[in-house]
Amino acid sequence: MKENLVEQLKKMDHTALVNEYLSLLQYHQEQMIAFKELQEIHELKTALIYVPKTEQTAYLFDEVELLSEEPKEDEEIVIVKQHTRTKAQKLTTLDANTPVVTIVHEVEKAPSCSRCGETTIRVEDKVVEKVGVQPKQYYIEKHLFAQYSCPCCEAETSNGETNIITVWENPKTDKLIASSSLVADCATRKYSDSLPLYRQEMIFKREGFEVSRQTLSNWLMTYSQVLEPLRKRLKELILQSNLINQDETPVRVLKIPEAATSKSNFMLVQVGSTSSEDSPFKKLVLYTYLPNRRIETLQKQLEGFKGYVMTDGLKGYLHIEKHLNCWVHAQRQFKQILKVNPKASVAAKVVNIINELYTIEKQLRSSIKDRDEFLTTRREKCELIFDKLKTFMQEQRVNYSSKSAMGRAFSYLETYWSSLVAYVDCYEASPHNNYAELAIRPFTIGRKNWLFSNTVNGAASSALYYSLIETAKANSLNVYDYLWYCFAKGSTCKTQQDWDSLLPWNIDQREIASLKAQRALAKPDPNRTEPYILRGKR
Repeated sequence: MKENLVEQLKKMDHTALVNEYLSLLQYHQEQMIAFKELQEIHELKTALIYVPKTEQTAYLFDEVELLSEEPKEDEEIVIVKQHTRTKAQKLTTLDANTPVVTIVHEVEKAPSCSRCGETTIRVEDKVVEKVGVQPKQYYIEKHLFAQYSCPCCEAETSNGETNIITVWENPKTDKLIASSSLVADCATRKYSDSLPLYRQEMIFKREGFEVSRQTLSNWLMTYSQVLEPLRKRLKELILQSNLINQDETPVRVLKIPEAATSKSNFMLVQVGSTSSEDSPFKKLVLYTYLPNRRIETLQKQLEGFKGYVMTDGLKGYLHIEKHLNCWVHAQRQFKQILKVNPKASVAAKVVNIINELYTIEKQLRSSIKDRDEFLTTRREKCELIFDKLKTFMQEQRVNYSSKSAMGRAFSYLETYWSSLVAYVDCYEASPHNNYAELAIRPFTIGRKNWLFSNTVNGAASSALYYSLIETAKANSLNVYDYLWYCFAKGSTCKTQQDWDSLLPWNIDQREIASLKAQRALAKPDPNRTEPYILRGKR
């Protein structure tokens, strides 16, 4: 084959040989460019794999930090003298009504003075306050439900039992051996503290209260069914919001009744934000189980919504009319380049320009309270940044292949540009989608402990509890107190007004205090000697 090729070259004239040489040279250059692009992508992916997990977490959810000035290739390094600084300690406090026990440390003999050797005299004691803990204490709630019998009909049944009618407030919860406070504690541990039920089962046993994880699961499922109208009400109010921050994450469900329409199931989180001149931001968080991420499935979750929706770069959202994209996702690819090559000045320049948007947002949110003035000022300032970024992008874009890491990062900006800059028209929106990212983070952490949901109903139940917990956090409420309040009141709710009373801004703190005061009155029955048998044979 080589001999044939040589013969062909000998037969070619000078012009043909030159053209053949130039063609081969161009092909070689193209292959070298492709090789460098692949090498860059390989280095990028390899570098991200070996980033410590703690850094990965911060990288995914805390990307609004400002970077330093752009790196310069010929930057002079100056060594400065090291110094130390005492780190300020965080303040740790407990309530003033915390129980106190005094422990006196007696001394048999007074110590001698370390300077002169004389015997010392006792003065005021040195007080050191330490925090102690009691194992969890359980108490019995005796609920007295009214019972009636009918004197006009047969009082005795065929088996000899009296025909008694008990008036329950809610039979589903009234017959459980667990009170609303105990179920709220289980839910807080599982969904807020990421403590699986099998671990809770072991903890309960260690504390002297034996209960199976199946029973714990039944308690949680029962209350999730009772609070289903509250979930629907949250959905209604979120669809009335001015802005929805939205994100989704995979969830594994073992038993799916219908034929699988996708290889993956998802948990969708929506954070609805509304504000007005006379009230601060109101935020609601709603988790929803989704069998897939098809366009029609995602569209159904926003059916009837008229406001803005901020998401990541998922193409299934491109059909949304008032769609906003997250600048953190747009900036992320440039940050990845900087992780591999800290001297990539073009990527650093883009990152710093985008950071100016975060700076403007922070400054204006803290200084301007009037809605219209804020929107006008933000739009004017941000449009200057948009123009600067677009000009710089157009100047640099021609220097990079579309297949290179930098080219793909620029392509992302170009593809989503209109939805990236549109956030300035929505008062509730900011440059990032961190509200949704942070709301879904507890689910992704908890998923590492429990790995999967057994059934679709179980996934839906988890969605409800995560919704309530993240809604409480978004409105600065104590998670346990809010769950306890919803469980205690929700079992008797009937009208929409009743369910609205469970919304975070309608919570009556006096009723929560009343629940706690009632619990504090619990004391042992002095006449009882037998243990309480809550279920099983007596």
